[in-house]
Amino acid sequence: MKFWKAKEVQRMDRSNFDPQVGDSVRVRSWEDMKSEFGIDEDGNIPCRFSFTEYMKDMCGDEFTITKIHDGKYSGHEKGSVMLSVDMLEPIPEEEIDGTEIDDFLSAMKVN
Repeated sequence: MKFWKAKEVQRMDRSNFDPQVGDSVRVRSWEDMKSEFGIDEDGNIPCRFSFTEYMKDMCGDEFTITKIHDGKYSGHEKGSVMLSVDMLEPIPEEEIDGTEIDDFLSAMKVN
């Protein structure tokens, strides 16, 4: 199972994003996809499979890919919705709070 680091997500070239079955992914935000693809005359985002206003509530949802067939990524709880790779993004790894580490290290005594 692959997880991508947050810094990689911010600088990621989407052409290298190739999630596979078993990978955890997140549905991209409406604004992010809108800025990349624009909005068509029906108010939908014209990516590989049109991302519709109906799907907007899926933005930010995380899921594990269970199947990939003809460019359709399955595993989201709304199984009948067609999701393509351009609608998805990697989930950043959780960042560790640096103050916790600093407190731990400052409490250590070296003999």
